[in-house]
Amino acid sequence: MVKKRKRLKKGVKIGLLAILVIIVAILTFDIYKQLNKQENSVNSEKITVETTSEVVIPEAKADNNSDYRGIIKVGTLVDEKVVQSEDNEYYLNYNADNEKDTQGAIFMDYRNTLDDQNIILYGHYVYYDENAKFTPLTKLTEQANYEDNKYITFEMMDETRTYEIAYVYHYEMNNMNMRYYLTNYGDEFDSYIDYISQKAFYDTGINISASDHILTLQTCVRNREDLRLIIVAKQIY
Repeated sequence: MVKKRKRLKKGVKIGLLAILVIIVAILTFDIYKQLNKQENSVNSEKITVETTSEVVIPEAKADNNSDYRGIIKVGTLVDEKVVQSEDNEYYLNYNADNEKDTQGAIFMDYRNTLDDQNIILYGHYVYYDENAKFTPLTKLTEQANYEDNKYITFEMMDETRTYEIAYVYHYEMNNMNMRYYLTNYGDEFDSYIDYISQKAFYDTGINISASDHILTLQTCVRNREDLRLIIVAKQIY
């Protein structure tokens, strides 16, 4: 009789365990279906959005910046966006995306129009990054780097201009014979060109006359507050 009761209790336990396993299985399957349903719902929503909505590719911030003027490329040395503000101060501390940045941006002189005889672009010499902004231009003080980097392209929204570097020199602060910063020259143009040709690091063989349009790039000189590095290039097309 005792053995029979034990067998009965054991059978009840097994039965209850089987029922519990079935319940857990049902609940697990139901949860899986719910989760799978939700996942399919999310995926379906994504597919619907992608297939029924127009895909918009955002433009670069600088292209949406009303100050954006184009891209300047100097051989293999420089490839930077160009902006222009209402002064020559703002982009010393902001980049082409209008974000605060100690490296600033490459910017056109605020007085310039594209019809001027001399378009002037400024950029920082970045002490801690020899590849940033106009820092690589210092390599042009060595004639060995000239041939590979003598052409400059200024890619604007409606046209691309190409220049050939004619003079590389150090501007001496307040030297009135070296006024690179005039947007248009009068009778003094020839004397300016003659003076800087004598101050140039080397002879490029490129001559500039008063009828030419030029591009001037300016940056600082490492550890020399009394000098600026100036690149003067002649527009060839």
